[in-house]
Amino acid sequence: MPGTRCYFDILIEGKDDVGRVIFELHDDEVPKTCRNFAGLCEGVRSDDSDGDTFGYKNSKIHRVIPGFLIQGGDITNGDGTGGRSIYGSVFEDENFIRTHSGPGLLCMANSGPDSNCSQFYVTMNAAPHLNGSNIVFGKVICGMDILREIEELHISGDDRPATNVVITDCGITSEGSSPTLYQRFQRNPEDNIPLLDCDKLKEAISLIKEDADNFFKSSEYNKSLLKYEQCLRYVKTLLQMTEDKAIIEDMKVMKVKIYNNSSLCHVKSGNWNLVKKMSGEAVKVSSTNAKANYYVAVAIKEMELVTHFEEAWSHITAAYKESPSDAKILELFSWFSNYRKEQKQKISKKMNQWTNNLEVKDATAVHFADKKTNKKVTLSSLSGGGITYTLNGEPRGRIKKVEYCKSDASLRFPELGKRIVFPDNEAEVLLQKLRELCSTNDVEVTEYELNP
Repeated sequence: MPGTRCYFDILIEGKDDVGRVIFELHDDEVPKTCRNFAGLCEGVRSDDSDGDTFGYKNSKIHRVIPGFLIQGGDITNGDGTGGRSIYGSVFEDENFIRTHSGPGLLCMANSGPDSNCSQFYVTMNAAPHLNGSNIVFGKVICGMDILREIEELHISGDDRPATNVVITDCGITSEGSSPTLYQRFQRNPEDNIPLLDCDKLKEAISLIKEDADNFFKSSEYNKSLLKYEQCLRYVKTLLQMTEDKAIIEDMKVMKVKIYNNSSLCHVKSGNWNLVKKMSGEAVKVSSTNAKANYYVAVAIKEMELVTHFEEAWSHITAAYKESPSDAKILELFSWFSNYRKEQKQKISKKMNQWTNNLEVKDATAVHFADKKTNKKVTLSSLSGGGITYTLNGEPRGRIKKVEYCKSDASLRFPELGKRIVFPDNEAEVLLQKLRELCSTNDVEVTEYELNP
């Protein structure tokens, strides 16, 4: 039979909404400790003359040690130096049946034996060194994601969160889940109590993706993204736990679906950089996936990343090869095809500027010029190796590498960041001369072609 269930509604300063954490108490093992915690959640009327109610409501989380614990419950001083129980100032230790075996355990903080009051902590990891000194009296059954968010806050040198974290409401509940994104499973797979085995992880992955898909269908894209991120964490954990080839293949398929769906969420918000990133991750898992390749190309086009258009062309070509009848893929494939044709036409126009001006006079230099701009370039040998690039009689730099592109008959000089295009009938003559010049001057000449 489940124990008493208590909840905290926790507000992190600067956020608009609260997060609910639900605990289940071990009433049958440590009843006195559990009554104290439950009473403070509901609020207890004081025996003092003023008869005020005291409890956890409006108290702060005052201590956070990432990877260890989150502590609160100082309902008198708010800084870890005070506290009060429903039985008086303090009460005795009941027993230490439960151990600090993992994250999400609700425990009593104390200042020594038999000094329990209102202060509590939740473990963020196993803490065996506290066994036998602190009572474990409950566990988090929902909302561990809220505690992880608190754990990730900026923490000062005295372990205090730099941001106020307040329990705005609390009490006893019959709920088994909280109104957060992580109703069925904790945000991180390692926070589930008990830990999930392979079969349970597979089931969890399917259900979490279902939640993410439903958020997407209802246009709640930010929530959908958070669920897809959660799903990826569960997939990663499952892959670390199994060597079953069938499961590994299934999870590869699942990862591609998650990345593609995450990409679509970013399409809706117009975040093309993240579209490219998510679709790129899908391509890493499945290089032939048409949807992933298509959206990488779409993102590059939308961001007008002209220098990446060759990359986009390779992706849209892969998408077209896989799904040639898809209307959207065909449309984008045609756009990039036309763009490339236009670029080649522009290059062709530039090529016409360099005509009948190539001079090969001797074995130490190559001269060429542009009639329209009257620019004159000379490539000549240097003593000690290398070639100098001279423009209109002025040396512009030393060259150790020349790149020749067959597709557009162009020369590229990487060290200088320069590129010159020649007419086809002169390119071969120039290349032959360059090879002679470079071979005797320790200069590398490479040839390549643009993708068709």
